[in-house]
Amino acid sequence: PNPVGAEVCDGFDNNCNGQVDEGNPGGGAACVTGAPGVCSPGTLTCQAGMLACIANASQGAEKCDMPGDENCNGASATVFFSETFASNAAGWTLDTEWQIGPTLVSMGQNYGNPDPAADHSATADNGVAGVVLGGNASQSMQHPFRWLTSPSIPVDASATSVYLQFWRWLNSDFSPWMTNRVEVFDTVSNTWKLVWQSGNSPGITDAAWTKQVYDISASSKGGSIKVRFGFNIQANGAFMVSQWNVDDVVITTEPCD
Repeated sequence: PNPVGAEVCDGFDNNCNGQVDEGNPGGGAACVTGAPGVCSPGTLTCQAGMLACIANASQGAEKCDMPGDENCNGASATVFFSETFASNAAGWTLDTEWQIGPTLVSMGQNYGNPDPAADHSATADNGVAGVVLGGNASQSMQHPFRWLTSPSIPVDASATSVYLQFWRWLNSDFSPWMTNRVEVFDTVSNTWKLVWQSGNSPGITDAAWTKQVYDISASSKGGSIKVRFGFNIQANGAFMVSQWNVDDVVITTEPCD
């Protein structure tokens, strides 16, 4: 028989105690995994009879407010703009019916769901931007698009990717009665570019905050952008709906939480 010896990382019970590779033999030293970001630092660990460098931190979603590369893709998210709507200090332009303020549950709608009772942000301000907060959009007359428009937002014109992300609680009739749009202003072409538009039946009936992410890289090469959210009424007889609620607007080089 083989003599009893110290346990080593080889998949055998070297010390004849009925266990294999117990105590992480040969392991414990710091190492580098070869992966980027938070996945790079590791610890030498005995696994399946072999020593391997195991990352100390697991890969997770990229964070908007931290400098680390949490999703281990080799880059950290750069945030050019972040808006929680705690106030209108940033200087958004509000067309008719658009408001910035605390959330308030609405009632009386005959399609979809009411306005939310709470905003999406983790902060205590409970602020959002929305159409008639705590109420419903007027459906008494047709009208062109009414917009919530951001201030001018500086971005890195050389950034490979730029994303618009926001959280939406939207309840709307469908086209041709109501159409909703998100647009971005491209300073190179000096035009508003369509990012998203609602369509035909059924309408949109959000009952929870939903994250929306759009690649706007093509419209960010001028070094600044604007973003706007809007709705119109194109036909008589639109449903009574609570309409837009928007929170946590972020312009970033990659989607983040």
